[in-house]
Parts: sequence; structure tokens; C-alpha cells
Amino acid sequence: VSKTTVSESLEVMKAEAQKWLVRPIEKKYWALYIDGTNFKVQRKGTTEREPSLCVLGVDETNHRSVIAVEPGTRDNVEAWRAVFRSLKERGLAPDAVRIGIMDGLPGLEKLFREEFPNAVTQRCWLHALRNALAKSPARYRDAFKQLANKSMYGKSEDAARKAFLELEKAMGQDAQRAVQCLKKDLDSLLAHYRFEEKFWRALKTTNAIERLNKELKRRTKSMDTVG
Repeated sequence: VSKTTVSESLEVMKAEAQKWLVRPIEKKYWALYIDGTNFKVQRKGTTEREPSLCVLGVDETNHRSVIAVEPGTRDNVEAWRAVFRSLKERGLAPDAVRIGIMDGLPGLEKLFREEFPNAVTQRCWLHALRNALAKSPARYRDAFKQLANKSMYGKSEDAARKAFLELEKAMGQDAQRAVQCLKKDLDSLLAHYRFEEKFWRALKTTNAIERLNKELKRRTKSMDTVG
């Protein structure tokens, strides 16, 4: 295929993709996965990594759809506010949103609840556990992880809270910083128990949107850029 054909095809695809990314939102979404990532972007002959803010929605029929991929500073709460408000301007019903699944960016949970007052926030267990383990003495990390997993995979909220108390008691002062790292966010880590059991596994981590971002990167790797 000639370079001209490729170039012309990309221009058509680019226009359609841009139109799709700002399409009106007609379905109601009850869960939003939010995550920031970096893509290689080509502009005026140069290629650099640029941050993108991504939102994956779960609708009333429990189908997932990408509803936002916007440029923005991934560690800036106000950048996320702009994304959420843009979604609402496009038709996202804020009252229908019941949960937001996210990592631990300071201030993001508070912002999400302001923009979606009927929703709870779910901290990603994997991010939280990774942060906690980093604060644990190396000799206790295996034991800490095993005990934390009992809370993460508790068969009920009560069971999860009891498992966390066991963790707290077992670690005592030896891994206090690691325990506190989980404890301060425990209510958010257990928010998924407010929903049907069949959703617990999917709601307790940001895996769904992280897998999506990896797939997007894989598909653009051959070109090394996103136009």
C-alpha cells in the first residue's frame, strides 16, 4: 500500500475517531472506571508521550463502553473535573452514576462525589495493597499480603472487616505504617459490597480500564504514535 493511501486513510479514520470521542451520551451509566495513562502522540513532526484521561462506563445492560479519552494532566484533580463536566455536557446522567472505581489520587474521590452525588467511590485494591506493601518491612511483606488478601476477597463486608482486624492485630507495631495505609481507605476499599455479589470482583479494582489502556497501546505500537 502506498504512503499516500495510508495517509489518506488515516485522515478519514482520525476524523471519525474524533467525532466518536465527542458523541452524545444517550445511555445511562451506573459505574465509571477512571484512569490516566500516557500515549505517544505525533504533532508537527515530533513524537512525545502525552497524558490522557480515560473513562470506561458500565451501562444499564452491564455493557462496557469507552466514553472519554481526553488530554489532560493525569495527576491533576481539576483536569478530572473538566472531564466529568464534559461527560455531563454530552448527556451523561449524573444521578444514574452509582460508583466510581479509581486509584488513590489525592482529592479525586471527593471530587467524584461532588460531581456525582448519588455515587460512592471504590479505591482499587491492587493499587492500595501495592502502596501498603511498599511501607511494610521486607520480612513481613509475604505475611502482610496473605492477610490483606483475606480482607480483599472476603465473602461479605463483615468478613472483610474482620479479616482486616486480624491483619491489624497480627502486624501490630511491626508494620504500622503499612496497616494505616489500608486502614485510612478501608471504607472506600469495601464499597463494592453495596452492589450485587456478581459485580464484586469487577468493581474492586481498576483492572477493566487498565486492560483497555494496554490494548490501546498495543494497537498503536506498530505506528509508535497516536495521531
